[in-house]
Amino acid sequence: MQNETAPSPVGMTPVPASHSEAETTRAPERTAAPAPTQQPTPAAPETKSPGPVAKWLGRNRWFTKEPVSYLGYQAFRSTMATIPYGFGMATVLHLMGMLGVKGQRMGLTEKGIEAFNKGGIGAVVEGIGAINDVKFIPELHKAGRAGEVGRNIMRLANSPLTPALQTAVSFTMFRFVGGLVKTVRDKVMNDKNTPDDTHREVANAGNTIKETAKKNWKAEYTGTVWAALTLGFMNALFKPSEPYARKVLAEGGAEKTVDAVKRVLGKSSKLLQNCALWAVSYSAFFEVDERIQKDVKLREGTWKGHSNSLLPKPDVTVGTPPKKDENGKPLPEDQQAPKPKYAAFTEDPSIGRVVFRRLLPVAVGISAYAALKRVGYVMAGGSMQPVTDAVMKKGLAENIKHWGTNAWREGAATATFFALWMTADTWGVMYDKFFNHLQNKDNAKPLNEHQQQKYEDLLTRVNAKEQQVGRGAAATS
Repeated sequence: MQNETAPSPVGMTPVPASHSEAETTRAPERTAAPAPTQQPTPAAPETKSPGPVAKWLGRNRWFTKEPVSYLGYQAFRSTMATIPYGFGMATVLHLMGMLGVKGQRMGLTEKGIEAFNKGGIGAVVEGIGAINDVKFIPELHKAGRAGEVGRNIMRLANSPLTPALQTAVSFTMFRFVGGLVKTVRDKVMNDKNTPDDTHREVANAGNTIKETAKKNWKAEYTGTVWAALTLGFMNALFKPSEPYARKVLAEGGAEKTVDAVKRVLGKSSKLLQNCALWAVSYSAFFEVDERIQKDVKLREGTWKGHSNSLLPKPDVTVGTPPKKDENGKPLPEDQQAPKPKYAAFTEDPSIGRVVFRRLLPVAVGISAYAALKRVGYVMAGGSMQPVTDAVMKKGLAENIKHWGTNAWREGAATATFFALWMTADTWGVMYDKFFNHLQNKDNAKPLNEHQQQKYEDLLTRVNAKEQQVGRGAAATS
């Protein structure tokens, strides 16, 4: 409870009253009480002056919203997300590669290892395909139970399990970090912010990251298994027909970068097949994973979106939630709120919204990403290289270098994922604006004079026919 009298300023000595004032206020025959000990007033919390970045963002509300700066924001967001992604992909590949080398040493002879390194476990070269056969081949296989165990370990390490584990670990971290960057940006550059609000959000960015991480992490790793199944196992079906790197020419020297880019995007590169497979796998992942995340956040009480929408923010496009009785069961259709005029394209779920608001932008964005990622590999020096028996023999330092190179290549190429984010986010905003405009009655255009005259003529003819049959006027203007 606050005191009604204001405390004396800190450090000030009480000023004695004047003589007359003292006589009138002092009680007769009573000794004056000792002056109370001065208690220092608690200092008000210091408000730090906003830094130059916060001041600039407070003045420039357009930043990250017009095309150039929006592209820069999405590129930065994608780059930050690819840091843990690249290291995660390289780490899982290296560990599974080490396991595969262990299996090769247990199950293959030196000739078998040499043959494997030339063409891989699925190559159609004399002697290579025989590695997968049950029949024992003395010149390629080592004898005994240990040899059989080694060959099975080798098969496991080179199976679709490896890309599935890579995706489960890395893509989860990618989306998690990307979500943190997006949340901070949305809070700092909120259209409703005043300059002071922007300064406060910039200063509070650290706490925003902590709170968002606590809220989002459980929802992210819950969808990890589904990510592994869809993106990992499905994408393992695609085998590149061209190396995503500059080739070494027969006459010496390396292929020109421009020629390498043309080759990895050409007809023989199976780019269209790549786009189609990714469109299916990523769409399947997003559709299920976002529902998993919504369910987790609903249970945790952290869902801020519409109950009928998968967007984790207010969504005015999807219509009103269904009315329910006391037991939570939907009321009859005649007691529900009327559906929007374009419900087939705005309600969630609906075929129109799923196809045109969710699947189509993913297909377009992921196709752009598939092409840009190949270019990214070329610019970064190539795609990740497997761990071989030769790499393992070079010692710890060479293994660390191999791992770091793979992390750099994968991270640099995946930084182009901003193509999907830009497409999906921009598409979604424009889609919602379009249908919100159509469904807003205030946007209905009044009839012009010509249209009004045609309407009057139509009513006149209809009323004349109605009167002929004795039913009176159908309508009046």
